[in-house]
Parts: sequence; C-alpha cells; structure tokens
Amino acid sequence: MTLVPNAEIYDELREFILILSQKEVLFFNKSIKAYLGALTLEVQESLIINIIRLRGGQSSERDFLKGLPFEEVKIKTIKLTDGSEADLILLNTSKQITIDAEYFHYKLLLTAEDELGFGCWNNNLKDDIIFWSDGMARIFGYKDASEVKGQNNWEGFVAHVSREYKEAVNRRIQEKINKGMDGDSKQTELRIVKIDGTKRLVSLKTHYIERGDDGEVLSLYGTIKDITDIRNKEKIIKQQLAELNKSNDALTQFAYTASHDLQEPLRKIEAYGNRLKTSLGEDLPENSERYLSKLISSTLRMSNLIEDILMLSRLNSINVKTEKVNLNEVLEGILADYEESIKDTEAEITFELPTILGLKSQFHQLFQNLIGNAIKFKHPDRAPKIDISFTKIKKKEKQSLKLDVDKKYYCIKVADNGIGFDQKFETSIYTPFKRLVGRTEFSGTGIGLAISKKVVDNHDGYIRAESEEGEGTSFYLYFPI
Repeated sequence: MTLVPNAEIYDELREFILILSQKEVLFFNKSIKAYLGALTLEVQESLIINIIRLRGGQSSERDFLKGLPFEEVKIKTIKLTDGSEADLILLNTSKQITIDAEYFHYKLLLTAEDELGFGCWNNNLKDDIIFWSDGMARIFGYKDASEVKGQNNWEGFVAHVSREYKEAVNRRIQEKINKGMDGDSKQTELRIVKIDGTKRLVSLKTHYIERGDDGEVLSLYGTIKDITDIRNKEKIIKQQLAELNKSNDALTQFAYTASHDLQEPLRKIEAYGNRLKTSLGEDLPENSERYLSKLISSTLRMSNLIEDILMLSRLNSINVKTEKVNLNEVLEGILADYEESIKDTEAEITFELPTILGLKSQFHQLFQNLIGNAIKFKHPDRAPKIDISFTKIKKKEKQSLKLDVDKKYYCIKVADNGIGFDQKFETSIYTPFKRLVGRTEFSGTGIGLAISKKVVDNHDGYIRAESEEGEGTSFYLYFPI
C-alpha cells in the first residue's frame, strides 16, 4: 500500500510529479516515468541528485532548470498516510506538447538507429562527458547505452579506437574545436575494436557545434555508422568491374580479329563470283547465273552482318565522352548519305533538333538507322514522309517512364508514314536479328534497332515506339539535357 495520498490523481496529471522522502524516491507519476524512460541511467541519477540538492538549498531553481525542458519547478511539503512528511516536486511547462513531440522524435530516432545501423553521440567538452545513444553502443558490441560504464568520456571512447587510428581521430576532433565549423561534410573513417575483440570500420561525422556566449565550443554533436560491409562490397564491385573491363577488352579484340578473319574469305568468294560471272558472260546457263547471283548476294549480306555485329560490339565498349553535338548538323550529313534513296523514293524529310551532350558518331549511327528504316519500310501506296521534332518533357511524363525526375530531358520524335507494325511487337524489335518482315521483301541484317537502342542506353536515355500496321511508326528518344 502506497504512503502517498491521492496517488491516482497525480498519476493522471500531464505535469511531471515525483515525491521524495528524506532517503528515497517514493513516487513517480506516469508522465515523468515516460520522460525518464527516454533518458540514460546516468541522466536519471543526475536529475534526482539535482532535485535533492535543490530541495536542500544547495542550488537555485535557475541552476536546476538549466539544460532541462522545464520553465518552472515547485516544491511542496505534504503529509504521507503514516503521518511523516515528504516533498512533492512539480516540474511544469507550458511547452508540454513540445516535450511530448521531442520524446516521440527520440523514440523515432531509436527506431531509425536500429533499422539503419547508425548511432548518435554528444561530446560535452566542458565536463568531458560523451553521451552514447543505443545505436552507437550496439556498433561497439554493447546491448545498449546502459552497458557503457566508465567509457562515457573522450578517453573511454578513444580506448575503443584501433591503435593506428587514435592519432587521426584526436587530430580531427581538435580541428573541429579549433575551426568551430557546423555541418562539415567531411567524415572521418577509422577502425574500432568491439568489446569482443573484432575490428570494424566506422564513419564518424560531426553535424552540429554548441557554443557559449563567448563563442567557445562547448559540445559537439554527431553520428557514427558501421561502414565495414559497405567498404567490403565496394572493394568486391571494384574487383568485378576490373575483371569485367578486362573481359570486355578481350571480347572487343576478339571481335576485331574474328571480323577480319571472316571478312577475308567472304571478300574472295564475292570477288571470284563476280569474275566467274563476267568471264563466262552469255555462256553462263540461266540457272547457274541465278545460283551465282544468290551466292554473291548472300556473301554481301554476311559481310554486312559481320560489320553490324562489330559495330554493336564496339558500342558495348565505348565510353561516351561528353561534347556538345548539334543534331541538325548530324541530320544534314545523313541526308547527304541518303541523297539517292531520297530522290528515288521521293521521300520528304523535315527536322528541327536541339544541341545535346553526347558522342557525335553514335548519334549519326542512331539517326542513320531510324531514317534508313523509315525509307526502307515505306508504304507501297505513298511516298515516305519523315518528321523529326523535339520537346522538353514534364515531370509527370518522367515519372510514368521511370526517368530521373531530378534531370531535364528532351524527347525527340521520329515519325514516318510507312508500313508500321503490330504494337505487341514493340518490346522485341530491339532484339538483334529480330525481323518482323521477310528477308525477301526487305534487305537488312536485323541489328539496326539493337544498335539504336544501345546508342540511347549509352547516353543514359530511353527509347520507345508507337506503331500501327499500315499507318506508320513513331520512335520517341529521351535524352538528358
């Protein structure tokens, strides 16, 4: 049975209430229990000691309230149920909602520390006290901050630092004190020794500095994070990237060698076939001439296929060097290349394009393939009409296409009035050797759109197509500005 009268009433008050006899704490109400639960044992003990000192007249209310989120402290003598006296201490504040919010944020911080694997610390330089959060304690192998006994000062912290890093961490903290810079983005990486003897790599960072009225640095506030796994993974990725680059270089070299070795016999077949056709002339039987023509055309097709495969291989290994490319100039060069085809098909081509960053040779390859396809796959009942335009896209479209919303993009539209294709094949047209029409109807290797997509990918872009059979096709190219 409690000696405190009206305990159930005190328990429901929002104010912080505790009752002390001469020797012990007799009662905490629910509000202060919740608040004390957010504090370390050391802070709890310090609070009780300060209350006892205040009650005994050894400190003033002003001294007591310093550093605490209270505006007022009241002490009242009450009689207990056994007739003895005790002191009722009421800690009052008009900022109770703020205190509740701070407590909620504190609990939220504890959850974040646990899930994200970091910790917080506060280095009180004046009293040489370091506050360890539970997250920080766990990084060093403790269950929580309550287990960090005798280590809550700078010397205790440095004792956990691996020997080769002690000088560096001391120097870094001293620099922070001397310079007094808040929000310094520079972090200190050091190796620590956990209580079980294992070593871990951590990142130590100071985010905020508290100063006195004279500008003297009083406290440092920061975070600590175990980055051992991150650095190990970075090392593995670096090794794998080096191996991948080595493999790509070997593959590129193989592609060049294979191309040369394959092209040589094909050139001979084509040359001897043409010579045979010329030398025999009218003496060549009709069937034999047809067979020989097929042999020569197949040889040329194989030669073009090898060249396209080599081009695709080169695109996989080329790093895009940023330069300003006027795409209108690129298009003018391509139209010059297609001058005869444009004249023969009476094609009409209009364009207005921006200047963007990229590799000019790759842009030439991209638009050459798209324009070449638009002319090749023309509708039999009308002359090719190709319109190339551009716009800047808005945030909503970037989100729908899963593009980086923080970047600005141009959308370049290449629209034609050709034979089109069934929209269900849109995702497969970029596959090498994929053909939607027969080889006898249209020439080509089936790699052109695969090359086009690779060029777009190399420039951190995105390509999609909209088409309808018999109506034409529109390609949409998205490039970051």
